Amino acid sequence: MKSNLKIAILTYHREGRSVLRYLLRHPNLFPGAIITACDADPKTRVPHGVQKQVGPTHLSNLGQFDLIFRTPGLSYFRREFRNARRQGARFTSLTELFFSEAPKRINRNHLIAVTGSKGKSTTATLIYRFLKAAGKPVFFAGNIGQPALEILPRLTRKSWVVLELSSFQLEELRQSPHIAVMCELFPEHLDIHGSRQRYYQAKSQLVRNQKKNDLVFYLSRNPDTARVVRLGPGRKIPVGDMSPLFSPADLKVRGGHQYRNAVLAATVAEHLGVPAKIIQRVTRSFPGLPHRLQLVRRAKPRTVPLGGSHAWAKPRTVLPGRSGAWVDFYDDSASTNPTATVAALSAFADTPHVLLAGGRDKDLNYRPLAQAIRKNRTRAVVLIGQDKEKIARAIRATRVPIYRSATLSAAVRKAYALAKKFPPRSAVVFSPAALSFDMFRNYQDRGEQFQKIVSQLG
Repeated sequence: MKSNLKIAILTYHREGRSVLRYLLRHPNLFPGAIITACDADPKTRVPHGVQKQVGPTHLSNLGQFDLIFRTPGLSYFRREFRNARRQGARFTSLTELFFSEAPKRINRNHLIAVTGSKGKSTTATLIYRFLKAAGKPVFFAGNIGQPALEILPRLTRKSWVVLELSSFQLEELRQSPHIAVMCELFPEHLDIHGSRQRYYQAKSQLVRNQKKNDLVFYLSRNPDTARVVRLGPGRKIPVGDMSPLFSPADLKVRGGHQYRNAVLAATVAEHLGVPAKIIQRVTRSFPGLPHRLQLVRRAKPRTVPLGGSHAWAKPRTVLPGRSGAWVDFYDDSASTNPTATVAALSAFADTPHVLLAGGRDKDLNYRPLAQAIRKNRTRAVVLIGQDKEKIARAIRATRVPIYRSATLSAAVRKAYALAKKFPPRSAVVFSPAALSFDMFRNYQDRGEQFQKIVSQLG
């Protein structure tokens, strides 16, 4: 190995810090390496012995490094990165480092990784819960939860690992798991990947390096998913839309897409020997994940929030009275693309609702959203955010009333006033179909702000 290997970590945030901690704890991995943390924040502080390159020029001169750990979200095709590759720098990631190190501790057959354009968090969480309920020593990490490297010290040969991986975490991956799980695929993150082809190329890394005896479970209803999984040599296991173990009515979460995710997760669990009774019990008790069509309030006289992560939203086991008129508020802030919002609206085909959407666009096509508005019982649309006019143009032909608001608070109040015009039971569906970064820190912050505003409505 080259002496005095020069390593760069881009950027010094959640995954970057995890990579640095791991490299510092395992100096024999790259003996004598000189490590530099690169970050846009000029106030970035690093441990003693680590160099830093910060401020507006933090991505300059990357060709001086031999190995570069790229943080998810930084486009693989940036000019600075292309120049660095031409000068001989090799790009890698936390995910690839984990896949290289994990076999030293864990049985490779116990490694499960999940990806997809939407549904990967729910599917991965359910697989984890199925295995945990079956008594397996299982760990969960990746795109949600803790960075994968953080769990490595606790792994043993008996451990199981479930990873949720984004397209950004897969781009540099040169290894694939024994069990790959592919949720539905559709164009996403084109503002970062640059094209549909490049996005699917990143997703395909989950299966491209599998062995012939490895497995890939996938939702067969989606043609793009089927095409991508064929790029790998592993054994394909198509999964349909239904399960004999539970029906859509058995789930607490709403929406056909949520049910399909549960079917996919259950099929994986069945293959791994989890008893049917455990799968049924876990599925029926699963409350869903925050900000994914989460019912947060039923607004009617003397009602209270139904749940959430705030002090004002203490969990309740019983909904307020079933009689009379009400407006339900759903937090679907995790839907950051139009296809996800289309899936959300399909869950309200029988319920009059007001759609609250908008944010920062990812260079995606919003025409499918117009089709969903026509097909379902969308009675009005309230738009916020940087690209609300692009969405408005795409859905104008539906002739559904479109309203614009400058703030989320004003939008919620407007949506509530509109929803009350459709008694006895209607809904406000907050499914933005766009990124949150124009107005919020992330989609979690956006969802929490929505829940807080809803809780304060009269």
